[in-house]
Order: sequence, then structure tokens, then C-alpha cells
Amino acid sequence: MDNIFRVAVPFLTLIINAILTGLVSILMKRMQDLYKETQKEKQLEEERQSILFQSVGAMIKDRLFHSCFNVLDRGVITVDERDAIIALYNSYHALGLNSTGTELYERAMDLKIVQEEKKK
Repeated sequence: MDNIFRVAVPFLTLIINAILTGLVSILMKRMQDLYKETQKEKQLEEERQSILFQSVGAMIKDRLFHSCFNVLDRGVITVDERDAIIALYNSYHALGLNSTGTELYERAMDLKIVQEEKKK
């Protein structure tokens, strides 16, 4: 009986070690797959945020330019138009978009302020 234990214990230890090693390998592989999946999702989310940022920036720029050109063509600005242009410009500037928008904004701010025309 002693001989059986001497042979069986190392053999069972070997089998248990092999099973544990296999389980650890499976868990490690699963963790690597989850990490890769998480990284892909993170990259996708960053790309979506970048597209959203660019889209919002383009819309704000379009509205700012349109509003500025409108008042510059008329040569005057109302208080409401001025407030709207200031709000657009602040958003435009906060997004890091400058250049031509700043020039148009400054020109629009220099216009004479008039009372809003009453609608008939």
C-alpha cells in the first residue's frame, strides 16, 4: 500500500498541476481577449468623440459665419443678434477654432447697435 501512495501522490500532483496550468492559461487568454476588446471599444469611442467634436465645431462655425455675414451685410446689429454671435463665438473659441471666425466676430462687434425692428 505504501508503494501505491509513493507512485500515486506524484502522479496525482502532476495531473493537478497540469489541470491548474491549463486553467490559468485559459484565464490568461480570456483576460488578453477582454483587454483587446476593451482597447478596440476605447479606440472606437475616441473616434466617435472626435467626429462629434468636428461636427459640432463645423456647425458652430457655420452659424457664426452666417450670423456675422448677415449683420455685416446690413451694416448694423441688434442686441439679440449681438448676444447670439457672442455665444456662438465663445463656443467656437472654446473649441480651439479661431482664425477667420475671430476676424468676423470682431468686425460684427464693431457694428452700430440698433433697436430690433417690430414684426408686422
